[in-house]
Amino acid sequence: MITRDDRLEAEGAINQLVQRCALAVDVQGGAAQAACFTAEGFLELSNGMRRDRAAMSAGVDAGGVRRRHFFTPPVITFTSAEAAAGDGFCLILEFDVASGEQKPPLSVDYRDLYAHTPEGWLLANRTIRRSFG
Repeated sequence: MITRDDRLEAEGAINQLVQRCALAVDVQGGAAQAACFTAEGFLELSNGMRRDRAAMSAGVDAGGVRRRHFFTPPVITFTSAEAAAGDGFCLILEFDVASGEQKPPLSVDYRDLYAHTPEGWLLANRTIRRSFG
């Protein structure tokens, strides 16, 4: 059983993890994104693409496209003191530097599985689906 204080501390750490991962994806690059996941962790996208830590670390910047991910804090459910799940939403903005074009916003739903590790709370799995399609 997880205590109230442990739950509040874990929720804060998980919310920081979600924001740290967004910053990694948008600004810092693949290695920083991979560091947000457990060794066995992976990201699964709407198109069925699945990326593990090695694929994230090797990821190449999308060229002249700049992105910002705006995540809502997840609604977190603890399955134990060491594991939790979270559901939330994300608004993605993209700007193409070369064309000067701002693309239409994209809304996605995300489902995370979190694991408490010696390094702190990390993503064990993130599944992203388009919100309305």
